[in-house]
Amino acid sequence: LEMDMDEEKIKATEKSMLFFDLLVLMRELVRSQLGLIVNPETGEAIKDIESARRLVDMIAVLKEKTEGNLNDQEQRVIDNLISELQMACVKADK
Repeated sequence: LEMDMDEEKIKATEKSMLFFDLLVLMRELVRSQLGLIVNPETGEAIKDIESARRLVDMIAVLKEKTEGNLNDQEQRVIDNLISELQMACVKADK
């Protein structure tokens, strides 16, 4: 029984880590679309604010669809990420 609980904790931790990895990946995609990251191959930064906003909307849908299934830390991270990226979109549009 104790082994099962340990395995469940490990699986939950692994799933949290994958969730955070997904959010980091999406964050980098948004930052790239906002021209904040230079493409190492071309040396250029491309700005596509509409695509960036769409990615932020996707993260918001992910938050909505996972409502009630996230632990406190996961909820804080996704909330903060959405706020950060929404502000970055507004700044990039000026």
